[in-house]
Amino acid sequence: MRRFARLRNPDYDLAVIAVPLSNIKEETLGRIKSAKIGSSENLKVGEQVVAIGNALGVGQSVTTGIVSAVDRQLSGTEATMVQTDAAINPGNSGGALLNMQGEVIGINSAKFSSTEIEGMGYAIAISNAIPVIRQLIN
Repeated sequence: MRRFARLRNPDYDLAVIAVPLSNIKEETLGRIKSAKIGSSENLKVGEQVVAIGNALGVGQSVTTGIVSAVDRQLSGTEATMVQTDAAINPGNSGGALLNMQGEVIGINSAKFSSTEIEGMGYAIAISNAIPVIRQLIN
């Protein structure tokens, strides 16, 4: 019997992990809440966002920022990205980028950093990710 299923699409840097409910403790099930999916279609430069994840593996992390650009295309991926100055650090990848209504508008994916660059984080636009996620599930 498989304990979980892992489906992935490396072109979009997305994966879906399915875990049978029977493998999750009742206590944990009682604490899990579903995230509300928003839309990245009408996202505007200047809007505030929140990036959540597990930066550096130290536990839950939350950073805030502003949308710097929408519809960015990064080399190596087919996904349309939302650029933000919210810190996207190792461990945040795969976490949610939220709007101020708490809706998921992106999936944290990458950052650029160097001595010349600060505050360039990227999230896969949720409107671009949903069709890929549905394809992986089906």
